[in-house]
Amino acid sequence: MHLRLLKSMKAPLSLAYMQLTDRSTGVTHPAPQRFVGLEMPTERVIAALEAAGELIWYDGRHQLWVRGNFGEQVVLDELGMIYCYPDDPHFRDVLEDLPESKSLGMDGRDYVRVDFRASADPLEKALIESLNLVKWGGR
Repeated sequence: MHLRLLKSMKAPLSLAYMQLTDRSTGVTHPAPQRFVGLEMPTERVIAALEAAGELIWYDGRHQLWVRGNFGEQVVLDELGMIYCYPDDPHFRDVLEDLPESKSLGMDGRDYVRVDFRASADPLEKALIESLNLVKWGGR
């Protein structure tokens, strides 16, 4: 679903990879370590995310913010929750076949377990390098 939403966005795409936790030390950063890339073709972003799939979709050390040319945004948080801004018809079209559920979701729980996978460490480095993301702000 995440990729379907990103593919629906107007290129070029800008991306912010927000590392919340340094998995190797287990330390949560007081402020996220931000890595940004601007005005990239959709195909390049999709290819990099697919190559780093274990990191992107199964590891809780980060958030991924993607912004389209019209200002639309898709955010994947560390719990696997996806947020779309604004509430736009094109996002609703992409989500149309997603079944609705009234059961308690992750957003309604007081505790959600996340994994920090050592095997995703090289994927994080490769993602940052493959998209030429630049560290932004902080120390």
